[in-house]
Amino acid sequence: MGWPNDSAAREDAMQMLRAWLDGGEPRQFLQRIPLMHQQWGRVADTVLLHHGMTEGGHQKRRGGPSVGKAIFLGAKRIKARGASQANMWEGWSTYKDAAHLIAAVIAVCADIQRRNRNQPLGIGLQDMLPMRVVCLVPELVWGWPALSAVWFELHSQGRHRADV
Repeated sequence: MGWPNDSAAREDAMQMLRAWLDGGEPRQFLQRIPLMHQQWGRVADTVLLHHGMTEGGHQKRRGGPSVGKAIFLGAKRIKARGASQANMWEGWSTYKDAAHLIAAVIAVCADIQRRNRNQPLGIGLQDMLPMRVVCLVPELVWGWPALSAVWFELHSQGRHRADV
């Protein structure tokens, strides 16, 4: 999700992941991961804001929800440093092809962190980072969008239909 579909870039990525999972020395490419995680968070915010506007029926008079509207709203609402429209557009343009998976991995990370706070799972902070979660539980990340869609469909039907 973080590198283009290029054999040289993929090999660099695999070397980076092997070194990181083995606890090796931080290398130059390992120093780019925090920025990538930051951009992933912005992309996930954009996806979730767009989803919320779509499901909530917002912005109908203005042509319906769009990525641009979600980015504008996110830049105004997010208080984190660096969450400007320009940075959110940069993250979106870089990772838009994998945005649904990025939103899923951020949701899985948030769920793991919440569960770890409520009842310690014996997981360190480094094990809850998005890149590690992708490596450790890829099936959960792949399945999260489907589970979320089913959950939302079940709950939204209950609000709108009296016979459910």
